[in-house]
Amino acid sequence: MTYVAFVAAAAGGGGTVTTGFTKGNTAQDFSQSGNLDKFNSALGTLVSATLRLTLHYSMTGTVTLSPGGSPPYDVLLAEFCELSATSSLSALNAILTAAPPLISDYVLTPTFAIDAGNSPHTFATVSSAPFVDIDLTSIVASLTGSGTFSVSAGSFSSLGLSGGDGYVGASASESGGFDALLTYTYT
Repeated sequence: MTYVAFVAAAAGGGGTVTTGFTKGNTAQDFSQSGNLDKFNSALGTLVSATLRLTLHYSMTGTVTLSPGGSPPYDVLLAEFCELSATSSLSALNAILTAAPPLISDYVLTPTFAIDAGNSPHTFATVSSAPFVDIDLTSIVASLTGSGTFSVSAGSFSSLGLSGGDGYVGASASESGGFDALLTYTYT
């Protein structure tokens, strides 16, 4: 889904214009791309730009007790997710690839005491939506013109189990995606 919204101040006072897209959650490790509009110089002089990238992901996990050991065991699951991005616009790509990952985050389930009477146990879905704002004022000339450019992002994620002394197994269902919102400020 792509959306474009325009919000302008009173005539002669400049304003802001936004362009963006939202990508739905797909696989655990995703690779997605979308297009953003360049700034139309007929609106005025571009003075600054900010790109917001948002990673959204969720995880539902199940833990199962294996035979042996001395339950109960206090266990929890952790889903770690990192997002890095690139762009078809070379000036923006240089910023995006300078210090990856752009976003690194994790979600934790609550701690659960598992024993023979409550195994397997499925946790409620946990999710997160961290974001990063990137100042693009240094490349406003590259952002001005007609047409679009792409922003692509990919994720890397992993599931971790804490507790269980080797007598608890874990599985999970994970998904993720990203959003991009570019705000132009002009006079």
